[in-house]
Amino acid sequence: MKYLKIFLTLFLLFEIIFSFSRYEYFPMDGDMPAMVYGYNQVKADPFGFNVLLHDSVYAGPNRYFAISTASAYIKNAPFIFFPFASSLKSVYLAWALFKTITHFLLVYLIAVMITGTKKLWDFDLLLAAALITPLFQTTGYHKQMGIIDYSVTYTFFYAFPFCFIILFFLPFYRIFFYNLSFKLNPLLICMLLLLSLFNAFNGPLNPPIMLIICTITVLHFFIYNEFKSGHNNIIDKIFFSIRNIPFSIILIFFVSTFLSIYSIYIGKYNSENLWETIPLAERYERLLLGIYYYLTGKLGYPILLLMILVNTIIIYNQRQLPFSEKILRVLMWAFIFILLYIFLLPFGGYRNYRPYILRYDTLVPVTLALIFMYGITTFYLIKNTKMRNKIYYFITVTVITFNFIWVDRDFRKLNKCEKNAIEKIAASNEKIIFLNNDCSVINWTKETDYKNNQSRSELLQHWGITKERKLFYQK
Repeated sequence: MKYLKIFLTLFLLFEIIFSFSRYEYFPMDGDMPAMVYGYNQVKADPFGFNVLLHDSVYAGPNRYFAISTASAYIKNAPFIFFPFASSLKSVYLAWALFKTITHFLLVYLIAVMITGTKKLWDFDLLLAAALITPLFQTTGYHKQMGIIDYSVTYTFFYAFPFCFIILFFLPFYRIFFYNLSFKLNPLLICMLLLLSLFNAFNGPLNPPIMLIICTITVLHFFIYNEFKSGHNNIIDKIFFSIRNIPFSIILIFFVSTFLSIYSIYIGKYNSENLWETIPLAERYERLLLGIYYYLTGKLGYPILLLMILVNTIIIYNQRQLPFSEKILRVLMWAFIFILLYIFLLPFGGYRNYRPYILRYDTLVPVTLALIFMYGITTFYLIKNTKMRNKIYYFITVTVITFNFIWVDRDFRKLNKCEKNAIEKIAASNEKIIFLNNDCSVINWTKETDYKNNQSRSELLQHWGITKERKLFYQK
């Protein structure tokens, strides 16, 4: 067991180092200058009161915390590495650090949900983390099931906020799964109330996710207590369920639900959702096509879904084992969450770069839910199963794990062209520089008008890459 723990630890350390080294070589994105120098209305009005009072329409009115944290990090984090690296290299190291922290914080939190332990050196946690880490794709199946975006800005808006969703619901999950006391200490209650506020204004997905999971949790609690109530009248059953919920939990869920609904409402006034619109019915048609393409494209999702199905059947046939009933119930509610989330996605609007509504970034909650479902069922069967041919199950899991590692082995310096362009800007004595290249530079596309590069030039000067503002353009 000791040597196995060392092996798992070394494997996870390798994954951390390898992931960091690859994240360092992704180019910068076009939203970074806007995070630092734009979104002034959101920064001045964190909770969107101008929407209520003046019917104001502006970019990201319900995303204050995502914007402010991204702005602060992008602006200041590169200076951490200045003692060890050049100013340009420090910028890329800063993005790699944030993505790696987000990556393995999610792995740790999901492993905690799977095992129930928080100790880093615990064998169960190491095993669970090793099972799910290869599913976090950086290259192989990334376009299908990527969690950590190539863009550091998108990581702030999609993967990173989900860490706080898990932190919010983790105490309630532990109460359910391990039959713990419903009593929460005052400090935890205060922290959960603050997390409710933070989650409601942190990224585009958090408010609907909070609303869906809160609804599912209350529904589960009501159904669970209905069987214990002994009442025939529906009103009596409801009152029985309410009486069994501590006031602190009712307060937390009420505040979280209210803030999420409010955030969704003011999000309707997001000017970024008005760029391009199509009818809701057409969005659902595109969604169905998106589901088809996802299930018939690369093998990432089909393998994951097939393994979850096989694991579920095995656990169902061994329901006499400890925790099997609870795992099946967790899987059922997780599946309901996935269905509700996908069904509601078209209401979030349409973007031309997501032609089929589904894309790996909007599917981050679904992918994480599937990773959790795979992880908890596989871990449980490895630890508890009484299958006759257990060795074949181990071989299957090993082959699947190796497959995800193998397809994700690609290592390319995707930012090489951008780095060369920035080095040329820094070395030039000209005020306006022509870049003869085929890549974007702190942008989503090539920029042909140097006047549009004011904020990018200011950002390069702020990071110390250039001594003065230098504008640039491309063909």
